[in-house]
Amino acid sequence: MPKSKKRKTILLIRPAFQQRAALFTGVLAVSGIFIGVGILLLLPLLINAFSRKRMLVSRNILDTLMTSFPYLAFGAALIFILAVFIGIYYSHRVAGPVYHIERVLHARLQGERTKRITLRPKDHLQGPAELLNQYFEREDAVWDADQKLRLLLEDILGRPPAEGPKALMIQENEHRELLDCIRTIKEIQGPSQEA
Repeated sequence: MPKSKKRKTILLIRPAFQQRAALFTGVLAVSGIFIGVGILLLLPLLINAFSRKRMLVSRNILDTLMTSFPYLAFGAALIFILAVFIGIYYSHRVAGPVYHIERVLHARLQGERTKRITLRPKDHLQGPAELLNQYFEREDAVWDADQKLRLLLEDILGRPPAEGPKALMIQENEHRELLDCIRTIKEIQGPSQEA
C-alpha cells in the first residue's frame, strides 16, 4: 500500500494580507451586530421624537441594555472569532493563487520552461492563471522556433566562407527549414499589424 503524501498546512500564506482580510470581516460582523442592536434600542425613541402619535416606550432602555450586555458581548466575540476564521479561509482562495503565480513567474524568469500555474478547483484567479499558461505555451513555442533557427543559422554561417558570387549559398533542405522556422514564428505571433 503506497504511503500517502503529507500536505504541509500553512494557516497564513500571505500573513499581512490575510490578517487584514480576517480583521476586516470580524470588525464588519461585530459592527453590524452593534448597529442592529443600537437601531432596535433607539428606534422607539426616534419614532416618538418625529411622530405625532406616541408609542409606549420602556423608560428603562438603558437597564435593558445593561442587562443584555454580557450576552451581546459574548455573541459579538463569538461572531468576531467566526468571522476571522471565515476571512482567513476565503483569503486563502486569493493568497494561494497569488503565491503560485509569483512562484511560477520567478521560475520562468530563472529560465525554467516547463512550469505551469496549477490552482485548486475552488481558488480564485483561475482566469488570469489560464491566460498566463497560454502565454507561457506561446512563449515556449517561440523559444523552440528561435532555437531551431539559431542552430540552423549557426550551422550555415559556421561553414568556411566561399569566394565569388555564390559566397553564401544554402542547400535546398536548409532553405526549406529556414522558411519553416519563419512561418512558425509568424503563426505564433499572429496576424501582422502592418497596413
